[in-house]
Amino acid sequence: MIYRFDAALLFFNADYFKQRVRQAVAKTAQPVRRFIFDMEAISVIDITGLDALEEVRSELSAKGIGFVVARAKAELREHLVRAGSWERIGAENFHPSVRSAVQFALNE
Repeated sequence: MIYRFDAALLFFNADYFKQRVRQAVAKTAQPVRRFIFDMEAISVIDITGLDALEEVRSELSAKGIGFVVARAKAELREHLVRAGSWERIGAENFHPSVRSAVQFALNE
């Protein structure tokens, strides 16, 4: 599954983000093996957004769904590193394009 969230991930929309991801995963006809999160549109993230991201990643992991990130901008990646999210997600799961993320997911 490829998912894009077209907004900053902040305190006022973090719950909405979690709800939308859960709905997207629940409504698929096929079982989801990898969740590719296209982060290109996320230019700003705060601590609540980071917590929401970790909650979603953890929930997906508990269901056996891999979490892969595509197109995270440099500034956003720096926030993820400082918050420990980079390490929890795993550097190998970050990709510069959706295409490379899909290739990674298919070859894993």
